[in-house]
Amino acid sequence: MSFLKELKEITEVSKEEKRERKKILMVLLPLILVIVAALVYFNVEWRSVDEAISKYDFAEARDIASDMACRDEGNSVNGRLDCPRTLQMLKIIVSEANYMADNNEFTKALNVVEEINSLELYNKLYDAGQISMSQSDQKDELFLSLITKGLLAKSLDQDQINIYLTKISSENKKEEIKNLIK
Repeated sequence: MSFLKELKEITEVSKEEKRERKKILMVLLPLILVIVAALVYFNVEWRSVDEAISKYDFAEARDIASDMACRDEGNSVNGRLDCPRTLQMLKIIVSEANYMADNNEFTKALNVVEEINSLELYNKLYDAGQISMSQSDQKDELFLSLITKGLLAKSLDQDQINIYLTKISSENKKEEIKNLIK
């Protein structure tokens, strides 16, 4: 009989221990979840186009911008035009072209500037006042900047300058460059 009595006491202690463990688990589990969530939140690198540009990671910046929306609900009811993708891509193109020019990579910079032609809804965004320059003016400004940097760094020869001049549509900007060469 004493054996059964001891077994009963052990069982009762075990039930009491189980209750204590459940209480502790119910308190610790939410705490653990909060800690894990905080670690995940603070260790995730939140990406933005500006952060990628500041690191000169133009591929990452393009990747981020490509995930952005671009829509034109050009109807008579609301006429909503929203295209952050184009606005961010324009920022990337300008930054990348200037970076390449600063590093004497003028041919690559020229190709980057040409990407302005492929930006969607550019003209509609310009007409809506969301972009300050037309496509041709934006390209001309960048080409002028590239040529000026190349002349100052003495990195462009006359043939390269002539190629850039053919890309510029504004006669005034062409004259500015010709005056710089003299």
